[in-house]
Amino acid sequence: MSNINAQIPAYKAATVLFWGFAWKVFVGISVVVTVVSSFSNFEYLKEHPLRAGISITALTVFVSLLLLVRRLISKGLEVKPPIILSAELVNIVNTLYVETRYLDVVRFGSTFSRYLWLNGHNHERIAIGKLVEDAASKVGRTAVQVSCLIDDIGWTSEIIGDTAKAVANITNGIEKAVENELFYLAAKGERHLSGIEKHRGNSELFILHLTNAKKYSGQIIDSSDRSEIEASLLLAEAKYLFETGDFSEAESLSKEVIKIFEKDPDRIVKVHSLLGNIFLKQGKTQKAKDEFNRGYNNSKGIRKDEVAKNAKGLADIALAENDIKNCMKYLAEAKEIYLSLHKNKEVHEIENLVTSIQI
Repeated sequence: MSNINAQIPAYKAATVLFWGFAWKVFVGISVVVTVVSSFSNFEYLKEHPLRAGISITALTVFVSLLLLVRRLISKGLEVKPPIILSAELVNIVNTLYVETRYLDVVRFGSTFSRYLWLNGHNHERIAIGKLVEDAASKVGRTAVQVSCLIDDIGWTSEIIGDTAKAVANITNGIEKAVENELFYLAAKGERHLSGIEKHRGNSELFILHLTNAKKYSGQIIDSSDRSEIEASLLLAEAKYLFETGDFSEAESLSKEVIKIFEKDPDRIVKVHSLLGNIFLKQGKTQKAKDEFNRGYNNSKGIRKDEVAKNAKGLADIALAENDIKNCMKYLAEAKEIYLSLHKNKEVHEIENLVTSIQI
């Protein structure tokens, strides 16, 4: 009994054990009763079916409880903690690195970068990214190394609020990308820097980095990669236009991005919340609601942060319609997601909005 660490998991585990014993005991007792009754042509069962059923059930419960207690006394009740996949991945990559299996670190660790990103495991992505970047440097996998500098360590550091580290790593990544003619990664790095400067409110540097990104995207040979980067740059520009109040042009660019990402479910979900907010600012409430609903449903299972953004948008619409119940429901959902992603700024914004509603 000393192994029971948490009441709810222990209760569930004990229940599973009990029913595991119960069905076996029930089958055993039923077989015995059937064999014994066959000698009397089942007369007792025919005359007292209810009493027989109650007796069998009671005996089953009693014997099952005895078996459960015996099991708990002899072996205790093991309540295994749930496996946290992101933490396990860090442990595996770290083990490979310690064993100096650097090529395995690169092959295995880089595989899970996008999974960690889409599911908001930012700290784990950075931890694995650092190991993969160093291992890639050791075994001469330059493209993987640059990708880690720009994305896994660089942009992810910006997401958790470490802008200085983000800029340093992304800048190093861009320099190495250009040296090795990895123009897709160079364009992505410049796009990240433009986003950082946009958040800082530095329009001139935003435009400079966006221009650099467009220059590098024009040198990408693969048409699919070039199309993806060009669409992402249009999206970055649309976000900038939205924040500077040019809603009509922001709407136009967002719709272009949707056409390009039409067959890319992972990326198209990034557009819905932006377009919903553009419609909302233009007073097109129904269009905004439809766009937020589309993003809210399509983002599930793909990007948690986009689920939160669209939930926040639906909360804004519900508040405008004086539907306080639905407003609070969506805000609670968005807050829970942002908490899991460690996005403190967004959490504080929601908390302030909830407080203002409740006053």
